[in-house]
Amino acid sequence: MEFLEQYDPPGMRLARITHRASGLLAVQVGAIAEDELCIAIVVASQGAVSVAMPLVDQGFDGYARRLRTLSVAPYQLKARRTLSHDGRYIAYPRAHSIRDDPKGHVIFAYLPGPHLRTHRKLWVIPTPYFIEHCPRVTTADGSIDQYVFQSPLEGGRSQWNRFYFDIDDLRTAWLDRIPGWKPLPTFPLAVAPAASSAFGGYGELWVSAQLELEGKNRLVVARERIDVDAVDLLLHDLGSYGVAGLQVKTATINADLGVQLNVSKDTFFEDDRLFVVILPAHRDGQLHETSFLVPSSVIPAITSSIQDGTRLRFQTNFRVDPPSEKFRPFAVPTAKLAAAILRAAFR
Repeated sequence: MEFLEQYDPPGMRLARITHRASGLLAVQVGAIAEDELCIAIVVASQGAVSVAMPLVDQGFDGYARRLRTLSVAPYQLKARRTLSHDGRYIAYPRAHSIRDDPKGHVIFAYLPGPHLRTHRKLWVIPTPYFIEHCPRVTTADGSIDQYVFQSPLEGGRSQWNRFYFDIDDLRTAWLDRIPGWKPLPTFPLAVAPAASSAFGGYGELWVSAQLELEGKNRLVVARERIDVDAVDLLLHDLGSYGVAGLQVKTATINADLGVQLNVSKDTFFEDDRLFVVILPAHRDGQLHETSFLVPSSVIPAITSSIQDGTRLRFQTNFRVDPPSEKFRPFAVPTAKLAAAILRAAFR
């Protein structure tokens, strides 16, 4: 999240702030904007869109994803809490901070004091359009290289008015119009609660850390803010701007060196870019030297469908050491799991 006021040019005439929230750092104000936008997206979509938040800041601030798909809209959020003296929203985002993702969006938000609640309207601009049409100031020596975005907050003509949306209309004005997305359902999707545990959370964090180390500055690992379908981690390759999803299953190894795999059928979906990661672990948390990386399309064929009360599951038991025949093709050395994931997801 880029908080813009710290990059305002010297001498810029701003309206006087009469109610500044005391004690808040710029990074805290930015976090407030991120949280409010996340809430607005989930509410406006009536639960049909999830938001994943990056674990490490690499330019993108969130990923809006249509549930049970890997249709993803990455976005960068720029926020400020002051206007110009004549009521215009003026922003000077640094040129290198705008990631040129063809499916991305740049969002500008205003958080007036004293409560720093997001203004009822914000700008949601496709990144390619923004880069092509926003004025840019670059000095010969490169010391200044920034875009100049400005638009009246209330009324008045602006080239950006077509992207100026009421925060309550994000579904119809933005989400339903994203290229490649199907219109969102009018009513919420029926999504069963996802089971969670400290053991499962440990597995997700371990995989995330390994991917961050392997991917370095070319990969964003984002964690779903609310766990409601098969995607636990969203991966965004900053070279190709491709996306992939992971469902991470941490399975306890029994005395016979076997594990049980349970996948909720109610929230599962198949996609060439969605993979199930199985981490066999001993009861003390130590991971086995072999893990499994399974394409989502294979899961129905190597499991059985069972009814567990009102829930449907894909379930199977298999041996870890040595791997059972049906899981042998998906066995990966745990030490090389992150590299295997990146090869499979972005080959």
